[in-house]
Amino acid sequence: MTFWYTAKNSFDPSYGDGSSWKKYIEGSKLTQLKEVVSLDTMLCELTFDPDYDNEELYKYIICDQHYVTDLFNSFDYVLKNVQDKSDFNLLALIKEPDQEYKNIDLKDFEFAGYDLLDKDYSVS
Repeated sequence: MTFWYTAKNSFDPSYGDGSSWKKYIEGSKLTQLKEVVSLDTMLCELTFDPDYDNEELYKYIICDQHYVTDLFNSFDYVLKNVQDKSDFNLLALIKEPDQEYKNIDLKDFEFAGYDLLDKDYSVS
């Protein structure tokens, strides 16, 4: 299995002035949530700004189905870019895993859940 990595800002009641969180909870009616951990960049932005002018970035950034993502093939690259940051989620991901999460042993990570993504139905 191939792991991808990213660092996402936390989305919880302390995000910004709290109004975005409040609107999200009211709209979703998911009042039991304490935090959203997601790949959705509208909720959880990448913790650091990639330097798209630096060739090194393209050794690590994942392009998936012709889209540049905010996922990376190197844990060390992500860690290097967040070393001075705080209050974020460091994520290891598997696209379309072929086994249950409880059968995957990834040291120093705990299972946080599955993220459902929209399917692209556009015709090329």
